[in-house]
Amino acid sequence: MGDKPSIGIVLSGGAARGLLHIGVLKALEVYDISPTHISGSSMGAIVGALYAAGISPEEMLEIASTKSFINFFNFHWKGGGILQHRFLEKLLKEKIPHNTFSQLAKKLYICTTNLSKECYEVFSEGEICKPVIASASIPVLFKPVKIHTDYHVDGGLLNNLPAQPLNDCNVLIGVNAVNYSGQMTYLHTRTVLAQVFNLVIKQNMQPNLKKCDEIIAPTFEKINDLMDFSKAKELYEIGYKEGKRLAMALNAKK
Repeated sequence: MGDKPSIGIVLSGGAARGLLHIGVLKALEVYDISPTHISGSSMGAIVGALYAAGISPEEMLEIASTKSFINFFNFHWKGGGILQHRFLEKLLKEKIPHNTFSQLAKKLYICTTNLSKECYEVFSEGEICKPVIASASIPVLFKPVKIHTDYHVDGGLLNNLPAQPLNDCNVLIGVNAVNYSGQMTYLHTRTVLAQVFNLVIKQNMQPNLKKCDEIIAPTFEKINDLMDFSKAKELYEIGYKEGKRLAMALNAKK
């Protein structure tokens, strides 16, 4: 790291809204702010892992805009039973073929919920794919992922903004992708489940938001469907706008 200050960024879960993380990372790049440490849950874990592996924000946006990516998530909400993350597994193995934390360009922490031990768990060593898949495995919809002898699901369930591993960073940026202030307009299994999960993760984020030096938290008034992955470009633009605002403020302090 040299004499440069360490910059940590913690990326929350938030399903489709978590795609704003891509825009935030791009804006920080443009303004020459490079996070050295990344921590994430759920969608934040996916974006964080790809970024730490050297995948550019532009490539991530391209992936998120493909029909395969969009249909994968939409299909699972319509389907019945407990499902598997085959699409995500294939994507991670393609983009992170070495599948180890130690070979990443940046220090990465992935948060999961350990069902067997009834606590959240943070991974930063060993293989990457299983923890990332587990971190994005929304309970009920997706099968728990077995890591060693324990079963793991979505990290956002117990720790949606895993700031703890980044406490020693000189600057800690928190990106909150669930700051929705709108109202439910209709009752549907999908919207009710999403709103319940949204309420749970918003509550567990509060202590860790206080640990962040800077926070990005757009309100998403016009995007009220947590699983609407068709709005990747719009979410990217929201993230870029907020990331630019923060980057300019940070550079002004130098």
